[in-house]
Amino acid sequence: MKAKKFFSAVLISAFIFLSSLAALAANDDVVRIGVMKFASKASGVSSYQAEAITDEFTRMLASSQSIAVIEREQLAYIAREHRINMSGLVDTSTAVQIGRIAGLQYIITGAVTQFDATTKDEKVIWVHEISHEARVTIDMRVIDVQTAEVVFAIAETGIATYKNSSFALDKDLRTTTSASGRIQEAAISDAVAKLGHRLKEAVVGEYSQVLKAGGRDIYINIGATSGARPGNLYKVYMDGEEIYDMNGRSLGKNETPLAVIKVDTVENDYSIARIVKGGGNPANIQRGDKVEPISQGEAKKLKIPSKRPHHYIGTSNLEGAELDNRLENLSANQGGPGLGGPSAASVTPSPSPAPVAKKKASHAYENYSTDPGKVIKSYGLPSGQENTLRISHINANKLNNKRAYDKFVELANANKEDYLAAFRAGETARSLGDRDSAKQWFERALKINPNYEPAQKALEKLNSAPAKKSSSKRRKK
Repeated sequence: MKAKKFFSAVLISAFIFLSSLAALAANDDVVRIGVMKFASKASGVSSYQAEAITDEFTRMLASSQSIAVIEREQLAYIAREHRINMSGLVDTSTAVQIGRIAGLQYIITGAVTQFDATTKDEKVIWVHEISHEARVTIDMRVIDVQTAEVVFAIAETGIATYKNSSFALDKDLRTTTSASGRIQEAAISDAVAKLGHRLKEAVVGEYSQVLKAGGRDIYINIGATSGARPGNLYKVYMDGEEIYDMNGRSLGKNETPLAVIKVDTVENDYSIARIVKGGGNPANIQRGDKVEPISQGEAKKLKIPSKRPHHYIGTSNLEGAELDNRLENLSANQGGPGLGGPSAASVTPSPSPAPVAKKKASHAYENYSTDPGKVIKSYGLPSGQENTLRISHINANKLNNKRAYDKFVELANANKEDYLAAFRAGETARSLGDRDSAKQWFERALKINPNYEPAQKALEKLNSAPAKKSSSKRRKK
């Protein structure tokens, strides 16, 4: 009897797991990611704690509508079924093997590399002060399952502090222990929130943003499902100019902080926060501004301008009517006014949206941006190809000189519609002193998208500048 029950349980588990895989495979609109159990490489971190951190990160990742997550239990099931050894630390080849079997695009591996907690106990005359600080650092790697290449590697440190002062002569050890445990949890949540934010931005081009501003309340699209809790701090900022080194390599965009906000109320899909630093004029914060987690210590050091700069560059990845519709639906689904939409009682549930037909690339070109997330989105590629190409662009931007040029040439030749790669190849060729190749690449970008302003300006500048003597030979494409 016991054997029959066990066999039935195994069959049910296998059916549920295979059904979930089939559902993921049928959905081309999401990026399929597997999360392996994080390793413990820090003194004092048990295997149980590492599992808990893995689970918290997985929950945060699963809150994204653009990501489908296969959890570590399901990956372990695959390993057992295919007799793959997952004991101890899982190496890249093992993770890739499991990811391919599960039909994933990326596998995430990670490790807790720092887990420190300090307590200071000071007495000055009759005043007794106890302060706690916890620091947790998590390293993470994103591995492309098809190429086994590490396409993204980051480390984030979560920091939490707590102080308690009283006139008591003796400290309460139970209170101290409880406070120490709370700040360790807060430091873990801080690190996980930062990792989730960075990963969503890099892999699926998903940003946390301001939904509504202009008054004392700031609405952001980070809710309980994304790990938001009352008291969490977030930095509101806007993108500025893209920064290049002397060789023309992109170093990223300059960020202008606008305010630090503190969460008061948390709903499932959004939170309401208030300004606690900077932003004396609520109008300094606008809908579409970007938001990212920030620790208390980082918030104290942050310098915020008194006025919003004029060189505003739209940061919203939901533009115009699309953002208005999302905002209205969000208000209705949460059951009340406050986001500018109708109350839940006055809303008639709308039918499920029909599948959106992909736009032809020629009708969806991005004419002004050099942001891979925005430009590549206009190509009309399937979700998986789009994200892989975006990450390839991000990695190419980090390369120097000839290596960057070769990589952009490779990308441009692999995708004949990739006018951003052609433009970047022109930029790097120009930085190497090869004017002829630069001109050809700028012209190629404009042949694909005649209205692409960065290539127009680059070609105009190149043609107006006097030719310099150079021994560089024309590079073959």
